[in-house]
Amino acid sequence: MNNIFIAALVLIGMVGLNAAFAADEIMQHDSHHHDMNMMDTRTSLGLSAEMKQHQLSNMREHVEAIKSIVGLMAENKFDEASKIAHAKLG
Repeated sequence: MNNIFIAALVLIGMVGLNAAFAADEIMQHDSHHHDMNMMDTRTSLGLSAEMKQHQLSNMREHVEAIKSIVGLMAENKFDEASKIAHAKLG
């Protein structure tokens, strides 16, 4: 039961983050078309090229884990999804 709860929380979190990022991306996209002269206000982390690649690699691994988790949940394999969530995402 605990594993199902963890898997459900992971799924809810992913859906919430996806919705938040999608809304933010739409706003940025619309803003970009309205004001092409707007400065990029993102803050660089100042990572070395090696660390940037390491960070991208971690992010890609997380995306793959999430794909696996969602696929397993769609097949009602909640215990397996929970194990992957715990092993790959902490």
